[in-house]
Amino acid sequence: QMNPDDLYKKDGTGLMSAIVNLGGGTGEFVSAEGLVLTNHHVAYGAIQRASSKDKDYINNGFMAVARGDEIPAQGYQAGVLLGYEDVTAKVNAYFKPGMTARQRYDAYDKAQKELIAAGEKAGKDLRCTLAAMYSGNSYYLYTFKQIRDVRLVFAPPQDLGNFGGETDNWMWPRHTCDFSFLRAYVAPDGTAADYSPTNVPYKPKVWLKVSLDGFKEGDFTFVMGYPGRTFRNYALPELKADQENMTRRIKDIQDTVRFYEDAGKADKEVEIRYAAQVKGLYNGLKNMQGKLEGFLKYDLVAKKAVQEKELLDWINADPARAKKFGGAPAALEAFLAKQKAFGARTELLNGVLGGSTILSQAYNILRAVDEVQKPDKDREQAFQERNLPRLKQGIQLAERGYVFATDKELLKWTLKRLKAAHPDEAKWPASLKGLVAGNEADIAARVDGMFAQTALGDPAKRLELLGQKSAQLAAVDDPFLKLAAGMEKELKVLREEGKGMGREGADLKMAYEGRKGHRRLSFQRAGQDQGPLESEGFRTLHGRAAQGRPGVFLEHDERHRRKLRLADIQRQGGTDRHHLRHDLRERHRRLLHHPRAAALDQRRRPLRPLGHRQVLRRDAHHQRDGAEIDYRTCALRHGRGCGFSAP
Repeated sequence: QMNPDDLYKKDGTGLMSAIVNLGGGTGEFVSAEGLVLTNHHVAYGAIQRASSKDKDYINNGFMAVARGDEIPAQGYQAGVLLGYEDVTAKVNAYFKPGMTARQRYDAYDKAQKELIAAGEKAGKDLRCTLAAMYSGNSYYLYTFKQIRDVRLVFAPPQDLGNFGGETDNWMWPRHTCDFSFLRAYVAPDGTAADYSPTNVPYKPKVWLKVSLDGFKEGDFTFVMGYPGRTFRNYALPELKADQENMTRRIKDIQDTVRFYEDAGKADKEVEIRYAAQVKGLYNGLKNMQGKLEGFLKYDLVAKKAVQEKELLDWINADPARAKKFGGAPAALEAFLAKQKAFGARTELLNGVLGGSTILSQAYNILRAVDEVQKPDKDREQAFQERNLPRLKQGIQLAERGYVFATDKELLKWTLKRLKAAHPDEAKWPASLKGLVAGNEADIAARVDGMFAQTALGDPAKRLELLGQKSAQLAAVDDPFLKLAAGMEKELKVLREEGKGMGREGADLKMAYEGRKGHRRLSFQRAGQDQGPLESEGFRTLHGRAAQGRPGVFLEHDERHRRKLRLADIQRQGGTDRHHLRHDLRERHRRLLHHPRAAALDQRRRPLRPLGHRQVLRRDAHHQRDGAEIDYRTCALRHGRGCGFSAP
């Protein structure tokens, strides 16, 4: 058990202040010197961007022996939670009776901008986020100290950090060294700053201590972090639509992965540049496949239908409830049908735009130049002054995630695939008809010409164009800028239409959540607790630790996974599980006993087997307050990974 008051404290010493928002992932401070422990897959983007053919940190791992060896985690920032505020009443004050969906969109957009701007006035390194809870029935404003200098300290080799590969991804039990270390740096005065050799490690007021004792069954467990959105409260029509969308998208993702993997076979640099994209695609693919299997295995649609019927029966049992909530299910189903039709209208434009880094860069520049001519309060949020540094950084970092020649082939492949699915050129958007006219050879020749004429392969040129006025940019004779301008004329109309539609959907979902919350409250008043509702933003979960006791279905799944692992090993030249285990131990031994590694700590005791419980071991000297973890001593035995236990 724990005291809830220990979670958040205004002086920054609560446990929540030790949890770091890495923007799409979670980390935690584990030392007084800004050391951050996170997942290997969360740090993967930094590892990939720092890698090259000559310095392959993805496959070989990375270890900074001294502070001076730590390298920038390009594109990464660390958000340290300073506080949060319930601003539901403030947000709702922007909504007026009788507003259309589009007017409500504009009202919420204004609320976001004004509340965030007011919150960020308190400090130059503050970053505020307005989060909708329970689909807009509550709103919270989170305030973070946004640290911009984050560096890579340690990453295990790929075959440890991603042990089991996609066969084991999203599975339980899973044994892997899915961890890496980063470090947060600030200016000498403690304020956030861009990377500089003069920056110093950030000193958090609180950090997590790694337990050397592990855990036992029944121990209290508390999880905190910044996960993605959850979908537990999907309505039945949403669940069906999600199932349909995932089924449709799986083959597209598989084909895209195959393209990138084929492109990387002949060139190691190409493989490295697209590694993060491939990993992300594989991660999403496995997630979808698992969900679809669960849909069938556990008959989720039928179970959700029973829940919906119970809810509708409860609503209809009371005239007042029926009047307030009775129309929500039919309205939500009608909206989802309209949303599906809208998505079909945007498919080709968005599909082509996502089929080339050069084209997407041209489009982003075009949008940004147009938006920055407006007063800051009237701009789309992505192009406000507070976000322009990240936009510029994205233009620069694009170089680490694509190859010009491969991008050309990707656009050809994308157009071929889309035209095969939509062969009637007359139904294509006007801005794309010229691009897809003719046969495959005609399209390929057209794309070759565009790449031969463009100057956007140079990141310096892209940054230069970003600083121009709209009229100046329109005069630039570049085929990708011209294509992007034509696409924007059509996308702008769809975007404006989508704003009102998005608000309409949010309002319907809010009403749906409202009826569930109303029912939940009535049950709670009657002494029947229905459990917690999920929310967005910072979330917590607590329970009791339990030793794994796989049931029959898990044993069956594990046998199937072993066969898949063996197939993977054999494809890679191995013969059996022992071969892989020996190879992993040998790679780990080389990492630990590298000559540079030995210089890090002459007092380190020799490694010894840790049995079934893997923990991060420190010398007694290193167990004093504020001492850092010796991150080299992650033990691997019999193919098992590393477990972390924190009080």
